[in-house]
Amino acid sequence: MGFRKLTPRTRKMLTLIVIAVLLLDVLYLVSTFTKSKDEAAAEPEAIAIGADLSAVNRLAWDYQGTDYALTYDGGAWRLDADADFPVNQTMVAAMTTALGNLSATQQIDKVSDFDQYGLTAPTLTVQAGDVAYLVGSFSTLNNSYYLRIGEDATVYLIDGTLTDAFSHNDSDLLKMETISGFGTTSRLAFTGAADSFELTLGSDGAWQLAAQPDAVLDQDAVKALVTQVTGCTWLTCVSYKDSDMAAYGLREPSARVSISDDVGKTFTFLFGDDAADGTYACFEGSDMVYLVSTDTANAMRGATAAALLAK
Repeated sequence: MGFRKLTPRTRKMLTLIVIAVLLLDVLYLVSTFTKSKDEAAAEPEAIAIGADLSAVNRLAWDYQGTDYALTYDGGAWRLDADADFPVNQTMVAAMTTALGNLSATQQIDKVSDFDQYGLTAPTLTVQAGDVAYLVGSFSTLNNSYYLRIGEDATVYLIDGTLTDAFSHNDSDLLKMETISGFGTTSRLAFTGAADSFELTLGSDGAWQLAAQPDAVLDQDAVKALVTQVTGCTWLTCVSYKDSDMAAYGLREPSARVSISDDVGKTFTFLFGDDAADGTYACFEGSDMVYLVSTDTANAMRGATAAALLAK
């Protein structure tokens, strides 16, 4: 069965249909491009309202009903309430950066009724030097917070960067100790309830018992134990100075683990009594006491040389 030859009229109709489809495509592309340009043009420009950080040497804010204040002194930020408090300088740097880069998407001028914006009882007040930043209600319509600077009659709309940056208490600001500048782990010494032994890393990259260098060890089991030690994480700090070590079971620890690197740097973990939310622990010689996972503490207490022997 053959195909019927198209008549001139049919060919003309098909040509018109193709042209119409092409015109619709062109109109769609032009409309989309125009809409994109209009949307881009409608995008509000950011209004820079950030603090002059060169003039800020003191920060004060309230969080969850408590006032906090930091003063920049001697090249570092210090907590006004306790100059010995170990302040996390990196966190404060993020707070000041949020202040310095603060911008608004919109401003409302000549405001007289600040109560409607939640600014007569701010949810957050940040004092940066001599300038106060008052954060009011959250607008679900604009997905923004209302902000007033000092006694100015202008109200700004800002995102949540400032509130996030200053939603910190003293526990958040505390800098916990770390194993800083540590190289390749080359030695571990365990003293626990179950056993006392020492592991060393040989030149061939294999771990061995210092007291039994010819003993064949399960290298995977040793590496898992090493990872538990090097990955030990402080959950929280419970005391940072004048700590009563006996009260935490750290004067006579239930486990002691020393870790050394290939250049001779050594840190020693002490594990004390169990608490409701973990186990007390510290670095030997430090006054700071932390909580660690009780599972980690039990692994250190129960470590034995026999368990590391190859089966």
